[in-house]
Amino acid sequence: YRWVSKIVSRTFKKARFAIEGGTIIVYNAYYIKDYLKANGYKFNPDNKTWYKKIAKSDEAREIEFLKSLGVVQ
Repeated sequence: YRWVSKIVSRTFKKARFAIEGGTIIVYNAYYIKDYLKANGYKFNPDNKTWYKKIAKSDEAREIEFLKSLGVVQ
């Protein structure tokens, strides 16, 4: 699967995330959208981002999940 990650990194912008008011927002996430959807993220068609409301206690776990997908802050 290493070759897949090389193709993805050359083809797509790196997915990024931000945390705003208890919500994690993921940008440039087309290539990981299925993983996000399976993990409870919702799509915002207005600004083409994925988001998920989380409790402060779940923040570290969610960040680790995103990092495992190659998402950076």
